[in-house]
Amino acid sequence: MNTMENKVTSVENKVLKIEESLEKKVRENIEEALENMNKEIEGLKKQMPNGHEEPKRVFMSSLAKIKLLSFDGKTSRQVYKTQFTMVAEVNGWNPRVQAFHMAASLRGEAADILETLPQEQRHDFQALSSALELRYLAGQIGPQVFYEKGRGSRDITSIPFETISCLALSYWNFHFSYPKSG
Repeated sequence: MNTMENKVTSVENKVLKIEESLEKKVRENIEEALENMNKEIEGLKKQMPNGHEEPKRVFMSSLAKIKLLSFDGKTSRQVYKTQFTMVAEVNGWNPRVQAFHMAASLRGEAADILETLPQEQRHDFQALSSALELRYLAGQIGPQVFYEKGRGSRDITSIPFETISCLALSYWNFHFSYPKSG
């Protein structure tokens, strides 16, 4: 009987060791899977453009959506920009949605700016907004400033350009806006 009990005890010990080993392996596998999943989530968060942020609702959701006016380039760009910012805030638009609405609101000469942007930048609010700013800044400055600057008789440093590349882009924009002037 003693040998039988020893065998049973031995088998029980082996079963316990196997159980412990399996539990340990399962725990390790679960921890590894969680770690991999967290890494993947972090990677996806980094890849996700800012355009997919959750919209912030500043005003009560009971307010009706406000319709955006169109911009044809003849009205003040600054007034349009202010109105656009207010409508976007009230409607809770994220940057990607803002880009779509801005592109859709452009009419006439202003809509021509869409042809100058690469496809991926048409969906980028910052790129679209900057292109409009540059286009209408050149229009406000007028061809005379660029023409005189080229002859050295007028200084353009009072215009708020941050970099040489911005000035070059503005000149390029001017050149295509006023091809016979420059």
